[in-house]
Amino acid sequence: MINIFKESSAPYILALLVSLLGWMFNTAIENAKNVWIVQYEIVYDVKNDVPIAEVYFENKSLFKLLNVGTFVIECYDEKFRSVEAPNCFTKIPDILGEAAALRVGNVSSPTMPEKVDNKGYKARALIPPGGSVAYRFGLGEANTPLHVSYNPASNTADGGAQMLLTDSWTLEGFIFSNYLRIIGLGFAICFVIIFAWITAMLLLPLCDRWNICRKTQDKQVDKVQKIDVRLIIIPDDDHEATGEQAQ
Repeated sequence: MINIFKESSAPYILALLVSLLGWMFNTAIENAKNVWIVQYEIVYDVKNDVPIAEVYFENKSLFKLLNVGTFVIECYDEKFRSVEAPNCFTKIPDILGEAAALRVGNVSSPTMPEKVDNKGYKARALIPPGGSVAYRFGLGEANTPLHVSYNPASNTADGGAQMLLTDSWTLEGFIFSNYLRIIGLGFAICFVIIFAWITAMLLLPLCDRWNICRKTQDKQVDKVQKIDVRLIIIPDDDHEATGEQAQ
């Protein structure tokens, strides 16, 4: 890692990374102007002995106000497909109607859904960025499958904007809704690397100098610790002479 910081091309590589992230940031803002990302959820419940379904919509777009087209909520069971099909919806006692708008998130006055036929309702698609709207429907049968779609109303299309409508997590939705966070994380990582490189460039000369001094001191210590030890054996002449006289 330190060897990378020693390379003379390191600052140019880091500058290129920052420039690339800046370009991606600007591109994200431009693309976000033409993409709606809406995630919906259907929740089934029972209120006052009447089965109901609540449909929640959340605008996950970065900056794009959704104010074009309509959401369509239809009963998806086969028996409701024909013209003579029974009414899929029923009145909810506390609102004296089959459908109602709910106040959720930062939308204080959501538009009321309008009945299309016995199997479906439509509601104006009006959700600010990061906002949510919800609708409650009384059902003739509990847990009746519902199908949610978006009608872009091409005669009032807003500059060819694209809609991504999903009921679950998607990679595209995650990237578009978290693009700024991802780019911000990239910037943070680049700044950490730049800071580490600058710190390394300041400390490496001191480390090199310290290593040279340390090596010099180690050599001096090695010289001091080297002791020349020699073993000299001297014969005891007096002892040998005494032994000969005794004999």
